[in-house]
Amino acid sequence: MRNAYPRIEQLRVRLEFRDGSALPPAAQYHVLHPPARAFFRFPCPFADCDGQFDLAEPIGHVVSKEARKLTRSLDCQGVRARDRLTGKPCGLHLEFTIGIDYAREIAA
Repeated sequence: MRNAYPRIEQLRVRLEFRDGSALPPAAQYHVLHPPARAFFRFPCPFADCDGQFDLAEPIGHVVSKEARKLTRSLDCQGVRARDRLTGKPCGLHLEFTIGIDYAREIAA
């Protein structure tokens, strides 16, 4: 991450899933620091789904604006095993929040 986004000291990604059921997949929380890989694809939490959520563009957008927070949503476009024949998308709804702490600039 240090090479891709040198000004970031810490990047936080919160993933909250909704599928209309009483027990949706558990929320996830990821904290990345400069030595981490700048890889922002997260697999759909359903084990039988081939989908993934690519957050590289939203993260790039937040950094380009030097913003500290962004909340958006996506729907999984992968296909679950039970729907392979029809190709019906998984449709799991993701609400994600990106939080960024920037490194302090040292006054000369």
